[in-house]
Amino acid sequence: KCSVSSSSTIKRDTFTAKLFDIYKQVLKEGIAQTVFLGLNRSDYMFQSNADGSPALKQIEINTISASFGGLASRTPDVHRHVLNVLNKTTEATKILSNNPRRGLALGIAKAWELYGSAK
Repeated sequence: KCSVSSSSTIKRDTFTAKLFDIYKQVLKEGIAQTVFLGLNRSDYMFQSNADGSPALKQIEINTISASFGGLASRTPDVHRHVLNVLNKTTEATKILSNNPRRGLALGIAKAWELYGSAK
């Protein structure tokens, strides 16, 4: 069950509100599908609070995001490079690797198989 506050994305974004309406309708009618594949990506940015402290804020959710998997594997290298140029070498070593390409490909192939592909 989802709880929605007055400052929620659903109240501010019509596309997300429509997706949430579909979700509620599916729950009401009952789930008929037996195979699901969600290729989702959430985008975040830092925001500076009034006291100067950083806060991580979700700025977007992408509901069909298979194409970005190839680029996402290169993003940590870019972040490391920028930090190294800024002489933040300790911070650069803390950037984790991210390689979603294989998982996305395997997920698509498995869903295709489960859906009843003839091949």
